[in-house]
Amino acid sequence: MGVLMTYLIKIVYLFLFPPGIYILVLFALTAYFIHKKKMILSILLALVSIISYLSTCTFLGYAMINSLENEYAFPDSIAGDSIVVLGEGTSPGPTVDGPGELTGDLALNVIAALKLYNRLQVPIIVSGGSSLNARNEQNEAQLSKRDLLQMQVPEDMIITEDRSRTTQENAQFTAAILKQRGLTSPILVTTAPHIPRSVALFQQEGVSVLAVPTRYTPPQNVQYNLFDFLPSPSGVFMVQQGLKEALGQLQLIF
Repeated sequence: MGVLMTYLIKIVYLFLFPPGIYILVLFALTAYFIHKKKMILSILLALVSIISYLSTCTFLGYAMINSLENEYAFPDSIAGDSIVVLGEGTSPGPTVDGPGELTGDLALNVIAALKLYNRLQVPIIVSGGSSLNARNEQNEAQLSKRDLLQMQVPEDMIITEDRSRTTQENAQFTAAILKQRGLTSPILVTTAPHIPRSVALFQQEGVSVLAVPTRYTPPQNVQYNLFDFLPSPSGVFMVQQGLKEALGQLQLIF
């Protein structure tokens, strides 16, 4: 009984708050207009309801993210003459080192770069300024450098590219640094869903990289449960990330 009650409370919770409450309202409006025999409006609302529902479910998010992550397997061996870390966000809050901190994804990238540096002893290029929609964000490259210095990486082994606002600019500006310094075998560190687009953009700049992904989602063969088919904030995040990467592929065309 205790387990059943826990499940029921969690399900109720999902539908009491966004996005679940919005999905309920949309389907209720659809049923209302079907009852009123307003068929065109009912069909339009039904389509909006179904699309909105799917965009909030982790089962679809897993499928989208896994399809991106499966494009590049984690390398069996890692070697290169430099490590490129792509910025993936900061927050402005206070820390023990001063204002500003790395978000979870960027922190994972920096930790991976530190491990690679300890193994290979090659320079780290941290790439990222402030994103186009930044609001009170700190500079990604500068904060990454600050944290790497705190982790005992020598300053002369850290190169900052702190102007880029997009992944395309990450590739453009970093490619120029690599060429200027005669570095030809960079290791690219970024989150797994971000790898396919990042690799392609570096290739457009004439740079071949070895991709080392971070932050994998659970594999596609993981068994789904009831909550994967219910609206949730995590479902919204995953689907949004999958769509962001898909739309970002347009940069490879235009």
